[in-house]
Amino acid sequence: MPPTSTQVTPQLPHGKAPISAVILTRNEEANIAGALENLSDLADELIVVDMQSEDKTVQIAKRYTSRVYSHRVIRGFNAARNLGHEHASHDWILVLDADERLPEKLKSKLRDVVERDLADYVVFQRLSFALGRALRHGDHREDWQERFYKKQYSTPWPESVHLGPRHGGRKLTLPDEADFTMLHYTCPTIDSLVSRLQRYTPQDAIELQEIGYVFSPFKLLAKPALYLIRSYLWKQGFRDGVPGLIFAVFYAYYFFLARARVWENTRRVETGAES
Repeated sequence: MPPTSTQVTPQLPHGKAPISAVILTRNEEANIAGALENLSDLADELIVVDMQSEDKTVQIAKRYTSRVYSHRVIRGFNAARNLGHEHASHDWILVLDADERLPEKLKSKLRDVVERDLADYVVFQRLSFALGRALRHGDHREDWQERFYKKQYSTPWPESVHLGPRHGGRKLTLPDEADFTMLHYTCPTIDSLVSRLQRYTPQDAIELQEIGYVFSPFKLLAKPALYLIRSYLWKQGFRDGVPGLIFAVFYAYYFFLARARVWENTRRVETGAES
């Protein structure tokens, strides 16, 4: 059962709160300093879990925190965040990626939640910026995140690209307003979009097979087509200009490629290419 007390958690010096912020990295030398600076006035503890970066991510991270841990590269990288949980000293966990930032009023609200014990997990919106523009329409318009929670009320992170832990206890949903929206600076270039396909669609194909997805040519075409119509037309992704068009087509192709990989995986097994 969630706690019923209204005990106030004392605030730490310099505006920090008893929060363990966990950031998962792999080759994030361009983003990690900004991420840690953004959290330095909020979280008392900064934890970086690095998956064998080949650039200067680790060296840069160590300028901001001594809590830098190495994790092997895994196919569903989210589960590596559990190592951050193991090393967290505080009950409250905040999970971010290196390309995400919290505005000041959102940080202030999270401090208030901790100090006044207002909830056991918090849900807030995320706004993505891609190809130099905020994506305020299309399927990216509503992107609710459950990244701030008490660890004793949460399950471990699953080995998945897109899934997160399940939370219990008291839920607090923040208003869908700019002041309470996390900012996500993703895919600044076309090359970064293409790289995303290579990183994520193999794992997506595996997860589709694990939940019983059966390939068919109709499904291969239907899912991308329906997504494109829904995101670009019905949810008005066209209002985001050329970046909105590129992103709608990109994610339609993303869904196409993930399902094409299911066909490829199945064919390898059927032909005995895998032993």
